[in-house]
Amino acid sequence: MPQGSSLEKPQDFKGKKIATPQFGNTQDIACRYWLIRAGLKVTQTGGDASIIPTRNPDILQLFIAGKIDAVWTVEPWLSRLEIEGNGKLIHAEPAAESITTILVTGTHFMQNNPALMKKFYQAHTELTEWIRKNPKEAMRRVADELSRQTRRKFPAKLVEHAWPRLVFDNAISVDNFRFSLKAAQDAGFIKGKHDISQMVSIP
Repeated sequence: MPQGSSLEKPQDFKGKKIATPQFGNTQDIACRYWLIRAGLKVTQTGGDASIIPTRNPDILQLFIAGKIDAVWTVEPWLSRLEIEGNGKLIHAEPAAESITTILVTGTHFMQNNPALMKKFYQAHTELTEWIRKNPKEAMRRVADELSRQTRRKFPAKLVEHAWPRLVFDNAISVDNFRFSLKAAQDAGFIKGKHDISQMVSIP
């Protein structure tokens, strides 16, 4: 949200416009759940606050132009809003509640290719450890890839600013997904009860 804004608590966003990267993605659902948990009525088409799905590369200009009041997104777009858009952070989800990227596979493939799955998992674990031990080189590579994807030079300072907020971890538990499931249910994206006790399996 813009510097100097009085918006801080969920209740302050009644009648406001909040941008999220995509309808129904993790940030969109987390934003809706944050508002709903505080007592606001938020539907998929309206409610007390307007949630506006907007592509991350487009959010900055809308934010600067004052066409949206706040943004719920992930790094490095958050750092871009702070540094280039003069925004300020008012809420950050705990790491355990904010699963951004998850490595998954189908049950059939995993059962029929156990050796391959184990090698893939080991490679993923090694990569995670490499990122932890080589942050400067990892940041450089991330900046290069973002430059390639956005077709513009992505400032290294944005990646450096975002890096301390990122958690690189191979650990995962069913409880992480239970929180996400409840958020999606309360936001109206998932109906009924679901057993996810067998969702996590480490090769």
